[in-house]
Amino acid sequence: MSIGLAHTKSDENESINSLQWQADIAIHFAKRPGYSSIVRFTSELAENAQGLFSNRTHSAVYEAITRGTGLVMHYQPIVNLEDGKPQYYEALLRIVHEGQLIMPSHIFPLVEARSLELDLDRQVIAKIIEDLQNQVIPIGTGVSINISAPAIVESELLKWLAAFKPHMNDYKLLIEVTETALITQLQTARNNLESLRSMGFRVALDDFGSGYSSLRYLGAMPVDVVKFDITLTRLLDDEANSPILNYLAKMITESGHLLVAEGIESVENAEQLAMLGFRYGQGYYFGRPTLTIQSLESTDGPVNYSA
Repeated sequence: MSIGLAHTKSDENESINSLQWQADIAIHFAKRPGYSSIVRFTSELAENAQGLFSNRTHSAVYEAITRGTGLVMHYQPIVNLEDGKPQYYEALLRIVHEGQLIMPSHIFPLVEARSLELDLDRQVIAKIIEDLQNQVIPIGTGVSINISAPAIVESELLKWLAAFKPHMNDYKLLIEVTETALITQLQTARNNLESLRSMGFRVALDDFGSGYSSLRYLGAMPVDVVKFDITLTRLLDDEANSPILNYLAKMITESGHLLVAEGIESVENAEQLAMLGFRYGQGYYFGRPTLTIQSLESTDGPVNYSA
């Protein structure tokens, strides 16, 4: 349990919104290593938060989550490493406020502090469906949707995602789940993921290698695609550790899973990973997350997706 406290005296003029903002900062630190699980707000904590919990950001994030105001999705291509053609796009959250983008690094600490993951997931799902209806994503490709830890074991998840059914003939749909989402309630997570697969979704284990239980989840969960975290992809640059990447890729490929490598920034990286058995790749070499997607007809190869 993590608890953030904010307090005021009866003769001080503190608004309720200000106290909520202070409690958000306190609980953010209560969840971090090196702090007590119960933290009381101080001005020093606000300084250490480095603007993540500014009143402006706080208000914009809360409005986006509760009303959908300013919430937009950017899409980053995941390409076939053989020809560089986009196979599907990962939907990545952004919030537009007063002409500026609020990035995930500023959004998710607030979401977690207020336990608003389910509310955010519902808004994101609605926005992606709207983008599919407007053909923001090219027909014949697909989209991957990140689902939070609380949502993957939520009883209503299947109902929320059933809204994608009308689009399944035109798009490949993937659900991305990080290993942290599967730490608790493993059986519930497994049941939900099996049901999603029966509905036509594919399941990707995201950020593989970023934690300590990746292999455990790979064996226990119904997973079709494994996305190697950028920390593993970087092993290509280390002669001493690159055999580890080679071994993991071979083992997971032989177990019947498709491999995706994150963090590709050069053609050399893409070629090396393809030789190791990676089917798909994602990174700035192929394209940064964007609000609009270049049409397939105007692309000839990976050069058109380079950063």
